Parts: sequence; C-alpha cells; structure tokens
Amino acid sequence: MCVFPPTRTVALQFTFWSLHWKRGSPFWEDQGEYLDRTMWEQIDNGVPWTNARKFLMIVPIVLYVPLAARLPPLPHVVATARSAAATQTRGSFTHARALVIQITAHPLAAAGTS
Repeated sequence: MCVFPPTRTVALQFTFWSLHWKRGSPFWEDQGEYLDRTMWEQIDNGVPWTNARKFLMIVPIVLYVPLAARLPPLPHVVATARSAAATQTRGSFTHARALVIQITAHPLAAAGTS
C-alpha cells in the first residue's frame, strides 16, 4: 500500500484548517490585532493576487501535476477533487462562515441594536 495518498490527505486537511479556518495569530506580539482574521486573510493584509499568495496557490498545483500523471483514473478523480478543494481559498462555504462569525461577533449585534 502506498503511504503517499494518506499523508497527502492529512497534510491537505491540516493546511486547509490552519490557513482558511482557524482565526487568530500564533504569535502573542500582535496584541490580538488579528483575532478576527484567518492566516490567509493576514497574508499581505488581505490584498489579493500578491506574489506571496500566488506562490502559495501555485506550489500545491505544481506538486500535484506529476502525481496526477501517474495515477489510475479513480484515484486521479479523488486527488483532483481534494486539490481543487485545497486551492479554492475563499469559496462560498468559507466566505459564508466568515460573514456569520463577523455579524454575530459584532458588539452591537450582541446587544440587539444596530
């Protein structure tokens, strides 16, 4: 049995969780400045299509292409779906989650006033 697909799946899930789901910063020096942002939103202050973001989007694709060329059809479809989920950085699912958290976490929303 090949160890690479399960390892890649675990790495993909961890990367998605750490970059696009978990909010805040692992560093205490920022004084809570980034508590409401994911790591992906913190990169270059949320400016889209910077060199850092392009690099982080292209590297998984470049690493995936040689693997996809060697896979039989069914694992290729599964791996393609996983890679598509990993490279879609701000899809409707994560965007809706961010919007709900921002609305419910707002102090005025909690007080019932607008």
